Amino acid sequence: MGTLFASKWLLERDVLRTTQAIIPIKWKNSVNRKSKNSAQRFHQYPTKHIIHKAIEWQGMLDEGLAESLNDIAKVENLSRARVKQIMDLLKLPAEVKEFLIGLQNPAEIRRYSERRLRNNQTTKVMLKEINNQKV
Repeated sequence: MGTLFASKWLLERDVLRTTQAIIPIKWKNSVNRKSKNSAQRFHQYPTKHIIHKAIEWQGMLDEGLAESLNDIAKVENLSRARVKQIMDLLKLPAEVKEFLIGLQNPAEIRRYSERRLRNNQTTKVMLKEINNQKV
């Protein structure tokens, strides 16, 4: 049980206790974590692959709307390293990029996440899968 001590106040779950009175607190935005809908409220499933964001950022750089990855990082409220990781998706082979751009199913989008694509072995497997689908 987590408690927080601050001078005369003791905060415990849903009750704020003082040395003289017990005052119930109603928390804003409290969610019953056991509810089935809580995951749906807080987790948004992707509708487009993150490569679309990399293409958009590359366009901003090409048009001069952003001078560097640092500018993009500030606007997007991300670290420069994270922006670089996403931009590295543009270094993938053309076939893989086309495949990722065409993804629409959220499950498939999560299957080919940016983190998974950092692994060169995954890219090789993807190329095999794409070539098998073409045949």
